[in-house]
Amino acid sequence: MTRTWTILLLGCCLANCTPKPPSIAGACYQGRLVKKGTCGQRVVELLGKDDTRLELAKQWRDSLSGREYQNVFTVANSCDFPANIQQGETFSFRLTASTGASCVQCYAYTPVPTEKNNILIGCTKQ
Repeated sequence: MTRTWTILLLGCCLANCTPKPPSIAGACYQGRLVKKGTCGQRVVELLGKDDTRLELAKQWRDSLSGREYQNVFTVANSCDFPANIQQGETFSFRLTASTGASCVQCYAYTPVPTEKNNILIGCTKQ
């Protein structure tokens, strides 16, 4: 009887665990949010050294504002991007293999780079 309760308790504990999305081994990057679109689109500018693991638009022009950016990408998993990060703010991030949570998104046109990355916010540079 004790063994049954132990197995049941262990099963309940494991069922309630929420694993962190797998990050891709590697660097911690610094970025700046340069565009926050109407429908949740996010464009991030890489600060610091370029890395071949990131898909980056070396140069990109926002057709609505006319502004030009270097080393930018669109956040592919925008539903996981924290709402409290405002345009112009810098933050640390890692690449992740996870495509993220599903959420309702509208389809209002907002120009963004075609280069996309799935990212996790927050890490420590070593």
